[in-house]
Amino acid sequence: MSKRGAARTIGLYQGLRIGIVQIRAHKLQSFLTLFGVAVGITSVLVMTGIMAGFKEHMESGIRRSGPGRIFVWPRDSISNQSLSAGLSYEDAVALRRSFPDVKTVSPSVNGYDDIHYRDLSARVMIRGITPEWTKVDWNYTLKGRFISEEDVRTYAKVCVLIKKRKTAMEFWRQQDALDPIFKRFDPLGKTVRLAGVAFRVVGIIEEGPRDFMMNFEMGTKNVLVPITALQHRITGNQKTLFLVDVDSGDVKTAAALGARVRAFLKRRHRGVEDFKIEDVATKMGAAMKNTALFGTVMGFIAAISLFAGGVGIMNITLASVHARIKEIGIRKSVGARERDIQSQFLLEAIALSATGGLLGVLAGCGVCVLVQVVAHMPAFPSAGSIATSLLVSVGVGILSAWYPARQASRLDPIEALRYE
Repeated sequence: MSKRGAARTIGLYQGLRIGIVQIRAHKLQSFLTLFGVAVGITSVLVMTGIMAGFKEHMESGIRRSGPGRIFVWPRDSISNQSLSAGLSYEDAVALRRSFPDVKTVSPSVNGYDDIHYRDLSARVMIRGITPEWTKVDWNYTLKGRFISEEDVRTYAKVCVLIKKRKTAMEFWRQQDALDPIFKRFDPLGKTVRLAGVAFRVVGIIEEGPRDFMMNFEMGTKNVLVPITALQHRITGNQKTLFLVDVDSGDVKTAAALGARVRAFLKRRHRGVEDFKIEDVATKMGAAMKNTALFGTVMGFIAAISLFAGGVGIMNITLASVHARIKEIGIRKSVGARERDIQSQFLLEAIALSATGGLLGVLAGCGVCVLVQVVAHMPAFPSAGSIATSLLVSVGVGILSAWYPARQASRLDPIEALRYE
């Protein structure tokens, strides 16, 4: 290394050392300044981490639940009841028969009633389903057996109980209606009473870890029974379905399948469209728009925080220049160049902003880890986002301190020495 290079390195080291001394001498002011930078960087990392995790979560949710999935919902049509009885189980059977290549046709009906087992009773949601329900958002561990086609055909009085799993971090989840039964007994193979009718428990499925948007299944299910048994033995011959899940198996064919299903059902219902059809892609598009809006808001908040941090850095640098005018005059009188003075104040600002950036990175990563633990959703910023955040924090320091540092370097040494 040349003498000039060595002198420059020593000068930078001395400037950084003096800057750190000044930061430590004004602890509160320095802390408030770097806090603004840290909040901005934290906001940026949390935003990018959650956005990336949400996108990955949505994509994995579509893969898990069915990439070409559409929903067929009933819709009231009072004026045309004489022409169509509404969306029915027979419609789902006809759909399966007419669309044999479709991956899933899963009809379901909901009912609410009491379950009784020994001395315990609770109000539960009972869902009538077919075996194809297992193809929809399956996130369970099965003990015993599931409902079979034979059960559906014979209106069998059998049921499957759902055991909810609650982790220590899922504080938002209340006690499930069946928890008292599972805590005291193993009901597998036993008889329970649903709406006063005896049903045999043929299976218990334990629900896996959930998050806020784990699947598209609506309602908190407690008991599963054959759809025909629910309609004829519990709800009193209820005909209208709650939902029919249809999955083409390919997201590219979902829209076309939806149009075919609509035309098919409209023919069956004598031209009455007493149903509506939605597809996952449409629902995900709306969710992604909301996510983009959320990201814009978070970015705006992060920009404000970084701006506040930059103003703080400029303020502390100006105050430092004003308080050290005589010191600047002494340094210039013994040979310090304008570049040396400017570097000193810039290095001080860089140290302050880099510290704030580092704290922001640690806080942002910590919040993302907390989101993963609580919401069971991937949310961690990429290495590129972390590196960019650190560079941005340093850039904010340089831009904010450039003007005060430039003013300090241009002070006249004689006037500076006379300053009181």
